[in-house]
Amino acid sequence: MDIESLVVEGAGQSFKGDDFRMLCRPCVYVFLKDELPIYVGMSGYGMQRAAQHKHPQAEIARAECDEVRVFPCRSRNAAIKLETLLIGKTQPKYNERQKTATIAALMGMQSRHATRYLSKGLRTERITHIRRLRRAAISAEKLFADDISSTKNHI
Repeated sequence: MDIESLVVEGAGQSFKGDDFRMLCRPCVYVFLKDELPIYVGMSGYGMQRAAQHKHPQAEIARAECDEVRVFPCRSRNAAIKLETLLIGKTQPKYNERQKTATIAALMGMQSRHATRYLSKGLRTERITHIRRLRRAAISAEKLFADDISSTKNHI
Protein backbone atom coordinates (compact mmCIF):
# COMPACT_ATOMS: atom_id res chain seq x y z
CA MET A 1 0.00 0.00 0.00
CA ASP A 2 1.40 3.40 -0.93
CA ILE A 3 1.18 6.59 1.17
CA GLU A 4 -0.76 8.54 -1.49
CA SER A 5 -3.70 6.15 -1.20
CA LEU A 6 -3.96 6.87 2.54
CA VAL A 7 -3.94 10.67 2.61
CA VAL A 8 -6.28 13.31 1.22
CA GLU A 9 -4.65 14.70 -1.91
CA GLY A 10 -3.46 18.29 -1.56
CA ALA A 11 -4.73 18.60 2.02
CA GLY A 12 -1.43 18.34 3.88
CA GLN A 13 -0.42 21.24 6.10
CA SER A 14 2.88 22.20 7.65
CA PHE A 15 3.30 24.30 10.79
CA LYS A 16 6.34 25.74 12.49
CA GLY A 17 6.69 24.37 16.00
CA ASP A 18 5.66 27.64 17.70
CA ASP A 19 2.66 28.02 15.38
CA PHE A 20 1.46 24.52 16.20
CA ARG A 21 1.96 25.07 19.92
CA MET A 22 -0.18 28.24 19.62
CA LEU A 23 -3.01 26.12 18.18
CA CYS A 24 -2.84 23.94 21.31
CA ARG A 25 -3.29 26.89 23.72
CA PRO A 26 -6.57 28.27 25.02
CA CYS A 27 -8.14 30.00 22.05
CA VAL A 28 -11.21 31.54 20.47
CA TYR A 29 -12.28 30.31 17.05
CA VAL A 30 -14.60 32.08 14.65
CA PHE A 31 -16.36 30.30 11.81
CA LEU A 32 -17.14 32.70 8.96
CA LYS A 33 -19.37 32.53 5.90
CA ASP A 34 -18.91 35.27 3.30
CA GLU A 35 -16.75 37.14 5.85
CA LEU A 36 -19.56 37.19 8.46
CA PRO A 37 -19.16 35.33 11.76
CA ILE A 38 -21.67 32.48 12.00
CA TYR A 39 -20.29 30.92 15.20
CA VAL A 40 -17.82 32.01 17.88
CA GLY A 41 -16.46 29.47 20.34
CA MET A 42 -13.63 29.01 22.80
CA SER A 43 -11.56 26.16 24.08
CA GLY A 44 -9.10 25.75 26.89
CA TYR A 45 -7.31 23.14 24.75
CA GLY A 46 -6.80 24.70 21.36
CA MET A 47 -8.83 23.50 18.40
CA GLN A 48 -10.03 20.36 20.18
CA ARG A 49 -13.49 21.77 21.05
CA ALA A 50 -14.13 23.15 17.55
CA ALA A 51 -13.47 19.72 16.05
CA GLN A 52 -15.67 17.68 18.44
CA HIS A 53 -18.60 15.82 16.93
CA LYS A 54 -20.64 16.29 20.12
CA HIS A 55 -20.69 20.06 19.61
CA PRO A 56 -23.79 20.65 17.43
CA GLN A 57 -23.34 24.38 16.76
CA ALA A 58 -19.71 23.92 15.77
CA GLU A 59 -20.63 20.94 13.58
CA ILE A 60 -23.18 23.00 11.66
CA ALA A 61 -20.83 25.98 11.40
CA ARG A 62 -17.94 23.75 10.27
CA ALA A 63 -20.06 22.40 7.43
CA GLU A 64 -21.25 25.85 6.37
CA CYS A 65 -18.18 28.04 6.85
CA ASP A 66 -15.74 29.12 4.18
CA GLU A 67 -13.12 30.43 6.62
CA VAL A 68 -12.02 29.82 10.22
CA ARG A 69 -10.03 32.30 12.29
CA VAL A 70 -8.22 31.19 15.43
CA PHE A 71 -7.13 33.59 18.16
CA PRO A 72 -4.70 31.97 20.64
CA CYS A 73 -5.18 33.57 24.07
CA ARG A 74 -2.94 34.15 27.08
CA SER A 75 -5.17 32.07 29.38
CA ARG A 76 -8.52 30.28 29.58
CA ASN A 77 -10.03 33.31 31.32
CA ALA A 78 -8.77 35.57 28.52
CA ALA A 79 -10.38 33.20 25.98
CA ILE A 80 -13.71 33.33 27.84
CA LYS A 81 -13.61 37.14 27.89
CA LEU A 82 -12.70 37.35 24.19
CA GLU A 83 -15.44 34.88 23.23
CA THR A 84 -18.04 36.89 25.18
CA LEU A 85 -16.82 40.14 23.60
CA LEU A 86 -16.91 38.74 20.04
CA ILE A 87 -20.34 37.15 20.47
CA GLY A 88 -21.69 40.43 21.84
CA LYS A 89 -20.24 42.47 18.99
CA THR A 90 -20.99 40.13 16.09
CA GLN A 91 -24.17 38.23 17.17
CA PRO A 92 -23.38 35.05 15.16
CA LYS A 93 -26.45 33.09 14.10
CA TYR A 94 -25.35 29.80 15.67
CA ASN A 95 -24.52 31.19 19.12
CA GLU A 96 -27.85 30.19 20.63
CA ARG A 97 -26.89 29.98 24.33
CA GLN A 98 -27.60 33.65 25.00
CA LYS A 99 -30.89 33.47 23.11
CA THR A 100 -31.81 30.33 25.04
CA ALA A 101 -31.00 31.93 28.39
CA THR A 102 -33.07 35.00 27.50
CA ILE A 103 -36.06 32.92 26.40
CA ALA A 104 -35.79 30.70 29.48
CA ALA A 105 -35.78 33.73 31.78
CA LEU A 106 -38.74 35.28 30.00
CA MET A 107 -40.75 32.07 30.14
CA GLY A 108 -39.72 31.22 33.70
CA MET A 109 -38.17 27.88 32.80
CA GLN A 110 -34.79 26.18 32.74
CA SER A 111 -32.51 26.75 29.74
CA ARG A 112 -32.62 23.08 28.75
CA HIS A 113 -36.39 23.32 28.28
CA ALA A 114 -36.15 26.55 26.29
CA THR A 115 -33.78 24.77 23.90
CA ARG A 116 -36.79 22.81 22.61
CA TYR A 117 -38.49 26.05 21.61
CA LEU A 118 -35.40 27.23 19.75
CA SER A 119 -35.04 23.91 17.95
CA LYS A 120 -38.62 24.22 16.74
CA GLY A 121 -38.04 27.57 15.09
CA LEU A 122 -38.55 30.13 17.87
CA ARG A 123 -36.36 33.11 17.06
CA THR A 124 -35.43 36.32 18.83
CA GLU A 125 -37.97 38.38 16.89
CA ARG A 126 -40.63 36.48 18.85
CA ILE A 127 -39.16 37.43 22.22
CA THR A 128 -41.43 40.49 22.45
CA HIS A 129 -44.42 38.17 22.12
CA ILE A 130 -42.96 35.85 24.78
CA ARG A 131 -42.47 38.83 27.13
CA ARG A 132 -46.13 39.72 26.72
CA LEU A 133 -47.15 36.12 27.40
CA ARG A 134 -44.93 35.94 30.47
CA ARG A 135 -46.32 39.24 31.83
CA ALA A 136 -49.85 37.98 31.20
CA ALA A 137 -49.06 34.71 32.99
CA ILE A 138 -47.61 36.58 35.99
CA SER A 139 -50.66 38.87 36.09
CA ALA A 140 -52.96 35.85 35.92
CA GLU A 141 -51.03 34.16 38.75
CA LYS A 142 -51.40 37.30 40.91
CA LEU A 143 -55.11 37.59 40.15
CA PHE A 144 -55.59 33.90 40.89
CA ALA A 145 -53.63 34.20 44.15
CA ASP A 146 -55.67 37.28 45.16
CA ASP A 147 -58.89 35.48 44.27
CA ILE A 148 -57.87 32.43 46.32
CA SER A 149 -56.92 34.53 49.36
CA SER A 150 -60.17 36.54 49.22
CA THR A 151 -62.13 33.28 48.95
CA LYS A 152 -60.27 31.89 52.00
CA ASN A 153 -61.11 35.04 53.95
CA HIS A 154 -64.83 34.55 53.24
CA ILE A 155 -64.87 30.87 54.24
